[in-house]
Amino acid sequence: MRVFFVLIIAGIISSIIFLIARKKARKIEKIMDANDFVIRQPKVSLILYIVIAILVLIVFIGTFLSLDNKDFIIILIFLPVYFIVFGPFFIIIWFRWKMIIKNKQITFTSYFGKKKSFTFDYITIVKHSIGKGNYKGIEYMTAYHENKKLFSFSSICPGFQVLFQRIKNEGIVIL
Repeated sequence: MRVFFVLIIAGIISSIIFLIARKKARKIEKIMDANDFVIRQPKVSLILYIVIAILVLIVFIGTFLSLDNKDFIIILIFLPVYFIVFGPFFIIIWFRWKMIIKNKQITFTSYFGKKKSFTFDYITIVKHSIGKGNYKGIEYMTAYHENKKLFSFSSICPGFQVLFQRIKNEGIVIL
């Protein structure tokens, strides 16, 4: 029952955070140069990662407080490992993911540091969709070269609309 309650809270918090992120992204995009800009995950996504980690911690603590002393000691050993592993992981993936657009050149860096460089001419199709449910109003964009996925991200990222408009101006097919 506690896990279900935590999932509901996480859903509500993520909806609020995505709404805030979208509004901030549109504000930042007003000053972006369409020929030279960087797209990153919004700072509120890092906050979301932290909130989820804390909610998971609360579930663990609540579950294991009801256990006997031997199991509780195991959990006390597990908790520092949890924060040592997941804390830096969330921060690293937040900093690593980015897309740099300079004139016609696009350089995309994935969560794990893998870089892909290509030009707008290399993109053959862009799939555009709008989220449903809790993600209603959030736009998603996935770019492909033939059937190979190049990158994908959502409108909570500052620069989404600038890149989308640039893709339209370049004459790339949008589905």
